[in-house]
Amino acid sequence: LVFLIDSGSTHSFIQEEVARKMGLDYELRRDLRATVAHGDSIKCGGVSLGVPIQIGDYSCECNLYWLPIAGYKGILGYDWISQLGAVRWDFTQKNMTF
Repeated sequence: LVFLIDSGSTHSFIQEEVARKMGLDYELRRDLRATVAHGDSIKCGGVSLGVPIQIGDYSCECNLYWLPIAGYKGILGYDWISQLGAVRWDFTQKNMTF
């Protein structure tokens, strides 16, 4: 799955449709709203807790909030990035190391 890594996002998100297809368990969270890049505020459908994430040899668990987003299957936000410790972004090489 292709996820956007967004250090400006406080939480991590997954497309509602993708979460359903994956059969992720979730808790309803209609009280949570997310402000997206163009300034609109949208309701989260729920949250899947402790979803396993694997990138190369690295694996962890992350809470993924359900949003009707387009363009990516999900967004890994600051809550995920902060688990990594020191991160080096190399935009010339288009990679990050942690």
